[in-house]
Amino acid sequence: MADNHLGVGALTHSNQALPQLLTLDANDRDLLHEEETERWHPPPASGWGQMPDDGPVDREEQSGPVSSLQINMRTIEPAYPRARKRQRAIDDEEDSEEEDDDAGEPSAPKKKKSRSIADLPEEHQKICDAAFDNLKIELTLHTPFPVSVGRGRSARAHTDKFTELLLTAFTEAAFELELEDVEPTKADLALIRSRVPQFRSGLKATAREFVPGAYGFVDILTLRNPTQADINTQVEKNRHKVNGLLETFIYTDPDKISPETMFGHQIFQHVFTAYYFGDGDKNRAFYFEGKGELPFVTIALVVVAVLCAIEEWSTGRRQTKKEAKKFSHKNYAKTYEATLAGLKKWQGHCEQRVQQGRDATNAATDLQERLLRVARTVSHKPEDEVEQEGGRDLFSMDAMFAQQSRVV
Repeated sequence: MADNHLGVGALTHSNQALPQLLTLDANDRDLLHEEETERWHPPPASGWGQMPDDGPVDREEQSGPVSSLQINMRTIEPAYPRARKRQRAIDDEEDSEEEDDDAGEPSAPKKKKSRSIADLPEEHQKICDAAFDNLKIELTLHTPFPVSVGRGRSARAHTDKFTELLLTAFTEAAFELELEDVEPTKADLALIRSRVPQFRSGLKATAREFVPGAYGFVDILTLRNPTQADINTQVEKNRHKVNGLLETFIYTDPDKISPETMFGHQIFQHVFTAYYFGDGDKNRAFYFEGKGELPFVTIALVVVAVLCAIEEWSTGRRQTKKEAKKFSHKNYAKTYEATLAGLKKWQGHCEQRVQQGRDATNAATDLQERLLRVARTVSHKPEDEVEQEGGRDLFSMDAMFAQQSRVV
């Protein structure tokens, strides 16, 4: 595995299609159903190049049978999970922004009730603020894309994973604030739920800052005295670059790929550090208190945020935030699941190499440790100096979420 300081230069890309590690069947509409297990489908038997197990491979020279250690990071349209019976009715106002995304383009704009926290009683305001902080830790460490039952009136009188997490976060926050007697209302849960897309969009916005420099995209607005021909040429270069990166952007060098450099691109360190170990409201170092390595869940979330930012360049012109695809459950939940599975499979491959004496250490485990260690070092937030916000018992909360995951 490459060291912590990975150089990123100008990138070029070939039109040659590359092998895939995990391919989700786009017609498999049951992936996110809570009652079923995931079904993985093998990649096509022909049409992809070889990626040998040893050493980097120049993409221009690839040929031969498919490798078992390549991952396809393209987005896949998700399925709506099946609804389950629930005891608590949730009104339409509970639908989050990301659930609205699932509904497609509305025929006419809908008026929504205000979700201002100022509209809540003071005790509920305090609990909701703390509950959202708790939920952000859950989204980061365990469940970035919680399953929801659906949208609109069809979701009423059902419970789902998302709502269970909201209730758990609220209950834990009330306990921390010694307000255990305060019961969550529909307005409370709706407010907490509505902030979840903001959390993910913040991570995507951070990735957006690093993608152009890391992968060599050029915004046509930065061209100096361009002719129309200059603009057209740069737009085509950007489009070509996106097509090449969709399956290789995870590697230390997207043009020279090998299994040991998977998930090694420097951008993942940059985005993770900037979003979780920054200053002010980006000081989230306490999320990882007591941890010696970064969970694969967090790594997968960061990786898919980078993919989302790369796809903004798919037309050759950087899309505006309004034009760009949202970093939502609808658009990226399945891609996240495939990425997480890919990380775990890669870890197994790396462990085999260690057992065979081919590598001294597991490259996947090294990545988990390095991402967290470097973030703490460059941000001057070593673990023993990180203070838990509000004196919260994160270990208690983490255990509570873990228990909830087993129950649901």
